[in-house]
Amino acid sequence: MKTIDLSQHRLTSIHRQAFGNLGNSVESIYIHDNQLKTLREQVFLMLHNLKSLQLHSNPWNCDCRLKHFRDWVVEKGLYTYPTSCGEPERLADRLWQDVVPKDFACKPEITVPQSVVFSQPGANVT
Repeated sequence: MKTIDLSQHRLTSIHRQAFGNLGNSVESIYIHDNQLKTLREQVFLMLHNLKSLQLHSNPWNCDCRLKHFRDWVVEKGLYTYPTSCGEPERLADRLWQDVVPKDFACKPEITVPQSVVFSQPGANVT
C-alpha cells in the first residue's frame, strides 16, 4: 500500500491513531475536499515514508490550534498547493505558504471571576 485516498468523504476529524499501524508502507495520503478544520501532526508521525499529503479544499481554521500542524507540514516538505485558510475571516482564502506562523493565533479569552464588576468612569479594571 503506497497511497491512501480519503478525499471527498466529508471527514470532519481524523483520530490520532488512524494510521498508527501502517508504518513505512504509506507514501501519499489524500485528504483533500473534506470538512477538516484542524489536525495534529501526531496523526502522521508513524508514517516514516510519507512524501505527499494533499490537504487542499478543506475549511482550515488557521488559528493557534492548527499552527503546529501547519508548521510541521511545511518543515517536512509536505505542503501542497493550494492549501488555504477558510477562517478566520482575516486569513480566509490565503495560502498556508503566504501566512506567517505568528498569524496562526487565537483570540484571547477573558474570564471574569465575578458576574458584576464595578468601576469609576475612566478608571482601569483588572
